[in-house]
Amino acid sequence: MSPQFQEVFDLLSGILRETAPEMTVTGEGTPALNLMTTWIEARTRRPAWFAQVAIKRSYVSLHLIPLDALPALREAIPPGLEKHRQGKTCFNFKTPSPEAFEELRQLIRLAVEMDPDRRSALGA
Repeated sequence: MSPQFQEVFDLLSGILRETAPEMTVTGEGTPALNLMTTWIEARTRRPAWFAQVAIKRSYVSLHLIPLDALPALREAIPPGLEKHRQGKTCFNFKTPSPEAFEELRQLIRLAVEMDPDRRSALGA
């Protein structure tokens, strides 16, 4: 694993912890950190998955799960962050990117604000 990937992982983990302090962190000490909501998802009867940052072989990924359920959140993705996007909910990084990380911080804050909408959409 690249030392730079660890730096990216640490920065992204810090952003998640800072922007969603009321959510539960799981997976610490592994190459992945999960952020779980405080509410229970009706389908799984477990806390809903909010985000994950993980070290992969070729990059560090951050999944922001509310993007899947909230079209308004997808529309709020800034162009500078869009170039890091892979699929519906994933952003990949190989190096620290202060501009993209700041845009990601704002997007995660918006996702936290919109979490009650997501909860309603999922029937929780």
